[in-house]
Amino acid sequence: MGRDPQEVIGKCVWKVFPEAAGTVVERELKKALKELVRTSYEFYLEPAKRWYETSVYPSKDGAILVFRDITKRKDK
Repeated sequence: MGRDPQEVIGKCVWKVFPEAAGTVVERELKKALKELVRTSYEFYLEPAKRWYETSVYPSKDGAILVFRDITKRKDK
């Protein structure tokens, strides 16, 4: 997503990706944390001009977000 892994691992998603506020990213992350259920979704990141598939794995202490670039699949 255009960032060094050390910039994002262990950091608050809203500080690293403030542009995610008010998007499907925020909605799905909040759902996963509130209900403690795994969620997944796709979104387009305009600054990078890329599509991503994201899986959210919640726990009582936070969540792990796994991003996978799916631009090639979406561009077909």
